[in-house]
Amino acid sequence: MRQVLIGTVHTTLAEAVGRGFGPGVRTDLARTPKEFLRLASNGPYLAVFADSPFLAARPGPGLDRLRAACAGPVVALASREHTAAAVDAVRAGADDYLLAPPDLLEVAYVVDRVRALMGLDPARWRGRPGDASPLRLAASRNPAMRRACDLAAAVAPTISTVLLLGETGVGKDLLARYIHALSQRSAGPFAPVMCSGLPDTLLESELFGHEKGAFTGADRKRPGRLAEARGGTVFLDEVGTFSPAAQVKLLRVLQDRVYRPVGGDRDLPLDARILAATNLDLGALAAAGAFRPDLYYRLNVFPIELPPLRQRPEDIPLLAWEALHGMNALHGKAVAGIAPEVLQAFARHPWPGNVRELRNLMERATILEQGPLLSPASFPEGLFACAPAPAGSPAPGLTLAQCRDQARDRAEAEYLRAQLAAHAGRVAATARAAGVSPRQMRKLMRRHGLRKEDFKAAAG
Repeated sequence: MRQVLIGTVHTTLAEAVGRGFGPGVRTDLARTPKEFLRLASNGPYLAVFADSPFLAARPGPGLDRLRAACAGPVVALASREHTAAAVDAVRAGADDYLLAPPDLLEVAYVVDRVRALMGLDPARWRGRPGDASPLRLAASRNPAMRRACDLAAAVAPTISTVLLLGETGVGKDLLARYIHALSQRSAGPFAPVMCSGLPDTLLESELFGHEKGAFTGADRKRPGRLAEARGGTVFLDEVGTFSPAAQVKLLRVLQDRVYRPVGGDRDLPLDARILAATNLDLGALAAAGAFRPDLYYRLNVFPIELPPLRQRPEDIPLLAWEALHGMNALHGKAVAGIAPEVLQAFARHPWPGNVRELRNLMERATILEQGPLLSPASFPEGLFACAPAPAGSPAPGLTLAQCRDQARDRAEAEYLRAQLAAHAGRVAATARAAGVSPRQMRKLMRRHGLRKEDFKAAAG
């Protein structure tokens, strides 16, 4: 049976953690630092939860020794009046924290995250404070997201090219890191390349490297991402924006496993796995002649689609807690929780910027908040004033025709938000995707109170 050690004076918190793990995990409880030291010395445990004073007790294992001896996460515990102590423990090396008295959503977030990481090599998921662990994805409670993670875990040990699909901000970069972390190349580097917005010369230099004098400003030789990722993984984000010329060169890399630096006179072997992502329909672009069909087939060996955040309502509170914990540690804050009104507004919000928008909102609010809970005052007013009514809850007194009109308007607004988010607020591109003229698109945006600037900010 899998074992977890809990060292705390907070009985209700220990009970909540034990219930969170359920019968498949045995939890050993220590109520004093001495008992905690004795049990920790008899490990190893797959995870440890301990009061901050227990982690600092002398003589005791100490946080560094405990992390080295524990095969999984170390979670600091504290009372809500002493949130700062728990956050300090995270900044000193603990992997997460929990507060007493327990908030069941917060406990669910931390236990789900710990369960996803137990038994895995800590080198794969420990990063800087504030970073989301890619392996945290496996703790999702949404069936579509869990399916995406299952597919990623299945393909990770292979060398297949993977194409990640989904709207801007859904976490395609995090799923790419998840695949890398579970792959045979996890000890090697992970080299992301943002392909959109780069002219061909700069994109090729970024990917393939260049020789000295290859172009104006190339005053020295520079290796590209394909060379830097030797033994690891290259992640091509927004691969659908490649120009026709760049598509030809990428096709050769995938077919022949070789590349040539800009200005070079010989080919170099590729020793990196290729992962790619796009928010565009490459199949439709290939059929329309806007993307090479042969490159599309090479990239689309193993497609995985990630659902947008609005289709993952059960994950929103957990993602909010994750962001709060990370931002507390990153910015040295000690915000103890999230006000219920904020979580209610989150449940109604359409999230055009997806998970990226949620993390950005949480970071801003954590920085601004001066009280113990993240309150509505720390968020933009529009999050509360303009939240749409939940679908399926028509106002009383409406006729059937009025109900239909209301439902149609909600569906139309949601569709426009999704398209604007997918195209970063570009009106012409959004109009093309929707099959209307730019003039019609602007009229629809005015009707639903949508501003292109909001979607540009969310995409950034």
